[in-house]
Parts: sequence; structure tokens; C-alpha cells
Amino acid sequence: MSRANVCRWYARFRDAREDVKDDARSGRPLTARTDKNVESVRCLRTTLQVIADRLNIGKETARL
Repeated sequence: MSRANVCRWYARFRDAREDVKDDARSGRPLTARTDKNVESVRCLRTTLQVIADRLNIGKETARL
């Protein structure tokens, strides 16, 4: 465990906190990586590869 973490935890407990978990932050939700989304991306990649192969272009070009 690093000294920085020990100091951070000490400060949290000194301020009457009872756990060391981070506070909630705004931003992208953690639920973005779901089984449904992973499967959708796999299908999209396959589709892009098929388009690229049929047009004889690169997959990145097909993405545009």
C-alpha cells in the first residue's frame, strides 16, 4: 500500500468518514458495458468487415 493512500485514508477517517470508497462522480455511467452492448459492437464490427470486403476498402474507411 502506498504512503499516499495511507495519508488519504487517514484524512478521511479523521473527518469522521467510515469507509474508504470514492465519492460518486459525474460522467459516463458504469453500465455502458453490458452484454447487450458488447454483442451489438461485435455485430457492428462484423458488418463493417463485410462491407469493407465487398467494396474492397479498409474497415476504417467503411466506418465513415
